[in-house]
Amino acid sequence: MAVLGLMTGAPALASPGPETQADVTYLQLLDQNGVSHPNPAAMVSYAHDLVDQLSASPQNDASVGSIVHTGEERNSQHDMGVIIAAAAVAYRPSLIPVVRHWADSAAGFPCGSAAEGVLR
Repeated sequence: MAVLGLMTGAPALASPGPETQADVTYLQLLDQNGVSHPNPAAMVSYAHDLVDQLSASPQNDASVGSIVHTGEERNSQHDMGVIIAAAAVAYRPSLIPVVRHWADSAAGFPCGSAAEGVLR
C-alpha cells in the first residue's frame, strides 16, 4: 500500500502536516511566539474555523474579544492572542486591521499583548 502510494505520488503513510504556504506561515508564527502545537493539522483547522467565525461576524473589538474568550476554554489568554493574530496574518490579511485594533484595546491583557507581538 505504501509503495503504491509512493508510486502514484500520494503520501499514503505521511504524517499530517501543513499543506499550504499559509499553513507553514501560521505554524511558524505559533512557534516564534511560544505556542506549542503537538497536532499541527488540528491547529491549522482551528485557525481556519477562527478566521471563518471572524469573517462571518461583525468585524469589531467585541466580536474578536468574544472569539478569543470562547477559545480560552481550551487555550491560555496568551495563546489565544497569538492564535488569532497568526490566523489573520496567514489566512486572511484583510482581518489584520480588525485584530490590530482589538489587540490595541486589549493591550493590558496577555491576549492583547501576545497578538500585538505577532502583528509587529
